[in-house]
Amino acid sequence: MKQLVGSADPSASTLRSAKPLANSHRNNLKAVFHVDNVDTEITTDDVVQYLDRNGVKVVSCFAAKSWVDADCASFRVCICASDRNKLMNDALWPAGVVVRPWKFKSSHPDLK
Repeated sequence: MKQLVGSADPSASTLRSAKPLANSHRNNLKAVFHVDNVDTEITTDDVVQYLDRNGVKVVSCFAAKSWVDADCASFRVCICASDRNKLMNDALWPAGVVVRPWKFKSSHPDLK
């Protein structure tokens, strides 16, 4: 099931959110990606700064296990979903860097 964020005028109801979310509800939806085959000298801060300079709003960035090779860096990058197309533009990334949607493990082994 997809997630949604309400957009109704809060003054029209006795029910309201605990806190306002930034700008529009679309900007608050997140997308998670695996950035792989990156030089080992690159840090999470480097990735965040690079994406920020290229107009991609990063929510979080963590080191991750590479699926390509043990001798390269890999990152779990969470961004605003509205920036998905910017992040998935192959011209953004240096040759050889691999970017794909993050593969979440199922929390229920019998649902695989």
